[in-house]
Amino acid sequence: MRRTITGTLLLSSLLFTAAAYASPPTGDTPAPARRVSTGITPPQLLDSLTLGLPDAISATSIPAGTQISVAFVVDEKGQPHDIHVVQGYDLIWNARAVDAVSKLHYRPASLDNQSIPMNMNLVITLAQ
Repeated sequence: MRRTITGTLLLSSLLFTAAAYASPPTGDTPAPARRVSTGITPPQLLDSLTLGLPDAISATSIPAGTQISVAFVVDEKGQPHDIHVVQGYDLIWNARAVDAVSKLHYRPASLDNQSIPMNMNLVITLAQ
C-alpha cells in the first residue's frame, strides 16, 4: 500500500510538469486576430429634464422609491421613438414620463462609426 501511495505521489508531480510543457508555442502559425470590443458605442444623453410636481399634487402623496420604467428606441438621429411604459405608477405619471422621454436628445449609438438605432430602457425614480 505504501508503494502505491509513494508511486502515485511521484508520478503525479511528473504529470503536472509534463502538462506544463505539453504544447510549446510554434512560430509558424499566426495567432488569430481578436476583436477587443464589439465596436458599438451606446447612445449618450445630451440634455436632461426634471419631472416636477404639479401644483395640485403634494410631494407626500408619492410613496418613497416609486419608479417608472420606460422602454424606447433611439434612432439614427438621436431622437427617442416607440416610447412605452414597461412598469408604471399611475396613468398621470406614466403620461408625464413618456412626454419627458420624448423631449430628450441623444447622441446616437454607432457601430464602426455608423449611426444605428438602439433599444433603451430608462428607470425614472420619483423622489420627494
